Amino acid sequence: MAQTEKAAQEGLQTLIQAMPEFLNASVTINDWSVLDGSAQASPFVIIENSDDFDARQQTVSPETDWYIPCWLVVTFTDWKPTLDILRDMRQALIGMLNTDANRALSIPEGMIMNRIRSAIPITPMYDPYQENPEESLPLFLYQRFVFEITFF
Repeated sequence: MAQTEKAAQEGLQTLIQAMPEFLNASVTINDWSVLDGSAQASPFVIIENSDDFDARQQTVSPETDWYIPCWLVVTFTDWKPTLDILRDMRQALIGMLNTDANRALSIPEGMIMNRIRSAIPITPMYDPYQENPEESLPLFLYQRFVFEITFF
């Protein structure tokens, strides 16, 4: 198994796309244009390039840890329902991590997802073309996560 960042991103994308909470087209790698589409496709997960990694030689085989960031983005409707959806989608991602059967069926051999952690608080995203965005409601709420993935 190639211990590449692309393999880690694609393995994570495959796992999330297999979840009933997300549409296949709503889970992208490095493609923010998905937010320009229909609000009906929400929630979105945008997987990005890693800010951090750790590659080493462990006895006779290499081992690489990738820290893959992704954004969970939910279209804003009103504060309570949007925060509730974000919470539920976050819990679904955590649940996916903790389901060994799902991981065994979906992740390429030699890849283990060790951890998911939040990287920033829940944050509103406003229309960048609005004159006074602080006086309007957000377009989306989002939170950035980091998935810690090991190849061995």
